Amino acid sequence: MTARSAPPPHERASSPRLLVLHAGALGDLILTLHFLDRARLEVPCAITLVARSPWSLWAARQGLVDAAWLMDRLGFHAVHGEPQDVPSSLREFLGAFDHVLSFLGSPEESVSKCLGDIVGRRRLTCIDPRPTLRTLQWGTHIVEQWRQKWHSATSFLENDWHKPANSSERPHGGLLVEANTTGHETNAEVPQEPTYSLSSSAKPASSADKSCLGDRRIVLLHPGSGGLAKCLPLEVLEQVASAISVCGNSFHWMIGPDEIARFGEGFADRLRKTAPLVLVAHPDKAADAIRGASAYIGMDAGMTHVAALLGVPTLALFGPTDSRVWRPLGPSVRCVRFPQEAESLASWMEKLSAELQAMQLT
Repeated sequence: MTARSAPPPHERASSPRLLVLHAGALGDLILTLHFLDRARLEVPCAITLVARSPWSLWAARQGLVDAAWLMDRLGFHAVHGEPQDVPSSLREFLGAFDHVLSFLGSPEESVSKCLGDIVGRRRLTCIDPRPTLRTLQWGTHIVEQWRQKWHSATSFLENDWHKPANSSERPHGGLLVEANTTGHETNAEVPQEPTYSLSSSAKPASSADKSCLGDRRIVLLHPGSGGLAKCLPLEVLEQVASAISVCGNSFHWMIGPDEIARFGEGFADRLRKTAPLVLVAHPDKAADAIRGASAYIGMDAGMTHVAALLGVPTLALFGPTDSRVWRPLGPSVRCVRFPQEAESLASWMEKLSAELQAMQLT
């Protein structure tokens, strides 16, 4: 995609222009898209996303944001230094927006102070993307934490941006499926928290759109995650693969360059011994592969959040992280914890198979 640059102030569109800065990994980015979907229902605006992940460009191609840039292309490392060292080109870029929403850290951090000196304190809102102690204690979803932080800023934004009193229509874009912050979960208490619906301007793939191998349904299993502690041992996942096949599904592994870099070429060779391997390196190819599946199983990882966003029935396997805080958001998402100490692998596998069958029938 060719990212659209911000026009100078005198050429701005009638819709207020919001610049969103995000340096997190894929999972956080997808959850940020859910947050932005809700946020611009409250304060309609045109959103430009500047992020570290190339999936930000994919989000723009899907219409989830209005424009996207990669941080490295703009030289955004400069905002981590002194304001006087930020080049004029980046200053002009930042100055072309009505408001800047930064997920780069808390307001007290140096990067936030640098941004405030450049764009002005009133035109900057900083949201610390990390969960607070209260969020962890109450099991509140992280998107709800961000929404509450953002809500405190919208009162003056509505006045500054002259939001119409009856502005309920969503601007250009939209999440790919209807979703909410609640999800079925086993081995965890369902949190008592406010829920909200996320809008959609595109429909999820119908059953007729799903790829099949003969009369068998394809289930993708992604074994990787950003942290090793979030990954089940491969020998356990190989047993999961056997259980999937017994249920009448065609099982395929799915990995990307990160898994090859972490585990080596031998990892892919081992996977190929038990099932076909889908190897994807580009966001568009990865999204197409997921759309073609009847279900998706993954760890607490970015690609699992992508599957949920695309509306594919998603089974998320959680280990050390709290699924109440970090669960993927989508219309058909179930979360299962790793096997507990007192739980046999056989009973856990039975539970996992039941969850997969129930999810595919809904």
